[in-house]
Amino acid sequence: NPLPVQPGHQGGTGGGPTTVSGDKNYADSLSTEVTNYLGKAKKAYGKGDYKGAESLYQSVLDLDPNNKTASDGLTQATEMKKAKENQDNK
Repeated sequence: NPLPVQPGHQGGTGGGPTTVSGDKNYADSLSTEVTNYLGKAKKAYGKGDYKGAESLYQSVLDLDPNNKTASDGLTQATEMKKAKENQDNK
């Protein structure tokens, strides 16, 4: 007896589930991208570019919504941006 085909699965070649190695390659690529964004965000923050840091931390969260480093960094960058704006307006 042939194995039942799961709904949404085409069977045969193509259209099948992603292989484990494909998942690993995607995870590695995502991890590299997240690491790059975090590095750029930290540099922007260190230079006082809080708006740029906010954008970069948000990019990390778009890729990895549970990334605590990015979440904390976004909060800090937002607070510093507001403080800087208040200082500039005095």
